[in-house]
Amino acid sequence: MTFHLSIYGTGGSLPVSSPERQEFGGATSCYLVERGEQRLILDGGSGLVPLGQTLKQLPQEKIELNLVFSHAHLDHFMGLPFFAPLFDPRFLVKLWSCREALSVPLEATFKTFLDSPFSPLKLEYCRADVRFCDLEIDAAQEIEGFEVSAVPLPHPGGNAGFTLRTETQSLFYSGDFEHGDDHADNRLRRTLEGVDLALLDCTYTPQNYEAHRGFGHPHWAAVGELAKHAKRWLGVHHNHLSDDVMLRQGATAITDAFPNGGLARDLQKVEI
Repeated sequence: MTFHLSIYGTGGSLPVSSPERQEFGGATSCYLVERGEQRLILDGGSGLVPLGQTLKQLPQEKIELNLVFSHAHLDHFMGLPFFAPLFDPRFLVKLWSCREALSVPLEATFKTFLDSPFSPLKLEYCRADVRFCDLEIDAAQEIEGFEVSAVPLPHPGGNAGFTLRTETQSLFYSGDFEHGDDHADNRLRRTLEGVDLALLDCTYTPQNYEAHRGFGHPHWAAVGELAKHAKRWLGVHHNHLSDDVMLRQGATAITDAFPNGGLARDLQKVEI
């Protein structure tokens, strides 16, 4: 059975609303993977808000949703306080993360953020059944029919990338990471080998990377080398200062250098 990927947010750091950012979109990290009636959400940036409005229209009396978070930086979970299913008692919402890979547990971060002075909400205000669940490094866990395994990647505060597998397909999502650590790079290269589709952090270009070295993100040329043996990869986590012209130029440069590569866009749909 085919994976269906719906991209709700490819941006990084901050949401962008600008006439100069219409083609690629400006919502932050959020991806929906579906396989028949099974669904898995990767990260909960601002793109989670419209996704939540869609999911709230599901007619079932009881609905389970599984959200897998790469890490707890704000651009990856800022949509959570506005995620409509959290306030609907029909939903069981499981929030997954890899505790081993994070410097602060996801649950602690969320409880701090969903409270004063950052938010008028508290987790206990949610009418859904909300549960925090843990993924272990290199230990596959079945979630909604997907075999999900975590791999730690270098990023300030920690980050885990995730491989989703079924009997015949595979998808990898990196969350945020920076290249340059030989051990981590080699591990990621092995993880990406033969994967059907990879969604990979491509915040910087080779030209502007040096000014941002150590910020926790790679440039697309380094990513392309790491993903040479993936069947297909798409760059995500677009720089919030990039406009459509810059991103279009980046997309062309990527496909010229790496035939299996490209740049993702908000609202893009991909079959795997």
